Amino acid sequence: MEKKMSPKELQQLFEQKASQYFAKQVPAYNRIKMMVKENGGYFRGDHIAIRTTDVRVAEILQEVMYALDMYRAEEDTEAFPYRFPNKLLKSFDLLGEDHRGLALFVSVWDKDETQRLCREAQKSGKRSKAELYQRAIQLIEEDAEEKWKNSRDYYTQALAFANLVRQRGGLTPDEADNFTDLLVNKIFARNGPLLKEETFQSVAKIGGELASAMILGEGINHFTVDVTASNYNDTESMRKAVIKAGMKTLPSTLGKDGELQQSATLGEDEVCSLLSSAGKVRKVKARLRFMEFIHRQRLYDDQGKQILLEDEEPARFRRFVGANADNIFASAKVD
Repeated sequence: MEKKMSPKELQQLFEQKASQYFAKQVPAYNRIKMMVKENGGYFRGDHIAIRTTDVRVAEILQEVMYALDMYRAEEDTEAFPYRFPNKLLKSFDLLGEDHRGLALFVSVWDKDETQRLCREAQKSGKRSKAELYQRAIQLIEEDAEEKWKNSRDYYTQALAFANLVRQRGGLTPDEADNFTDLLVNKIFARNGPLLKEETFQSVAKIGGELASAMILGEGINHFTVDVTASNYNDTESMRKAVIKAGMKTLPSTLGKDGELQQSATLGEDEVCSLLSSAGKVRKVKARLRFMEFIHRQRLYDDQGKQILLEDEEPARFRRFVGANADNIFASAKVD
């Protein structure tokens, strides 16, 4: 009988392929990877992140990524434990077994908040602003539906692979290769026609982060490297090293000392294609993707004793901090 790859092995294969794809799109990836090597560390992925305007996609991802040993935290009582009303986004995370497993941070368009802002504008007599929100909502939904039509078969295939993992505990090497290729090239991607120029312009007026996300679709918008594994004392030390290496970053490190600390490069302008009302391809520049670096604090019990994992490795905080993420979003947006 052919040996099957476990969910953890599938996760590792997915991370390898997703990293290779991301490195081709984001020059900072290989620059930071080389920087870490020269610093005597090793390049360990912490999490990847996507943004979507379709809650159906978010629901499917929870089913699919479970097959890669990535799942919702048991303590979650809300569908979206992280909320960013000023970005018109709400988020949840899918976690590995412990802090060393790859995590996925999924942000979804907050339609309810957008509609609330529309109603607020109407009540305040700001007719043009209300119409702006109404039109943006309509265009976002139309674009989401178009993507859904062009992605539905891929989601069906991914769910079928995930069900095989549930039934058999893993996949054969050939199945694993096909599954992870599907994830990298079709699930974490924008499928279907180009984003319409009118949609992009309308959405950019209400949310720069959302407009950036719509060009990229469900593509990975950032990859995060672990500061401790990279052999830096803290996130600020790594941020300064990134700047010294010639890259631009957020102006500071996010998070307090002793807690979750993060920073990121500023996404470089990418030339993106949009579809005009005349059916022609228009080019615009937007910041879509970036690299993040993160330091996770060690965990202690009520008596102040350090908590250890089964292999004696120090346990570290696994989740995210909303205030940090709110600022990280600025790395990829339309100004």
